[in-house]
Amino acid sequence: MKTKNLFAGLIAAVTTGIVALQAWDGCGHQVVATIAYEQLPVAVKAKVDKVFANDPRGRTFVDAATWPDDIKAGKRNDPPGAPLNKSWHFIDLPYKASPEEIERLVTNDGIPVNPHIEKTGTITTAITYYAKYLKAMHGTRLARADALSFLIHYVGDVHQPMHCVIVEEPLPNYTPPSGGDLGGNGFGIHHPAGELHALWDDSFDEPTDDKGTGRDASIAHAKAVADALRPKFSPTQDQIDDDDPADWARESYSYREFAYNLPEDPASKAASKSHEVTPEYLAQQQQIAGARVVLAGDRLAALLKWIYAK
Repeated sequence: MKTKNLFAGLIAAVTTGIVALQAWDGCGHQVVATIAYEQLPVAVKAKVDKVFANDPRGRTFVDAATWPDDIKAGKRNDPPGAPLNKSWHFIDLPYKASPEEIERLVTNDGIPVNPHIEKTGTITTAITYYAKYLKAMHGTRLARADALSFLIHYVGDVHQPMHCVIVEEPLPNYTPPSGGDLGGNGFGIHHPAGELHALWDDSFDEPTDDKGTGRDASIAHAKAVADALRPKFSPTQDQIDDDDPADWARESYSYREFAYNLPEDPASKAASKSHEVTPEYLAQQQQIAGARVVLAGDRLAALLKWIYAK
């Protein structure tokens, strides 16, 4: 795997300045898309713009980044509807998995992907499938627009650490619910997000209250966040050139020990104990999130250049 020592470098970077962010809600996905789109050559931009020209679902490149989540909520999927494949947005790598188990899961046992049969794919194999599908110019214009939308979104998702882990066995500070915690969804925290997954996943903007208000999901805001992040994080060319989605998932998985390292609140009376979110934790989390979003955008750009090369 080409990308090494990401975590150590990010922790050292905490002292260099922090962008106030979390990751990968609609804004986060649009930030990834914005970072990718802005570095595409003119000819490649023209080709991806053409994919969405007169799109019956009304998407543009950056807006398409959120469409796969929209259809899970029953929006923007008029007939012929695209398959939902909800489980393709994440990969459940057990917190204590062996390298052999991880390899089996990230390759989905080598099963050929069929987007109409959900169990044939996972996020890592779906990225490869859609990249090759677009490269080969398969399908109708609508099918290609759907495929590009899924590709943009999944590249963002696989770089989110909580989308690549599941805790099924007790940790020293946490006993997961039966069936696992689904990437921190059962990990309670003292924070407006309420749970660990939401802390990482819900918003680039801190909610102003416990109802989650005060967020800005506009494309203009996503561009402002992208413009702020881009100068702060500079992935190496080796990192960008690592084009294996399985490696991307392993990278995200490598942050699990940090992500779950929050102390239980001894005063919590809930059956599932809540955990304290310290300022130091938030500082490091913000650095990791920012670096992952920028790297996702850079890798998406590299993938699109390969797909739409002459």
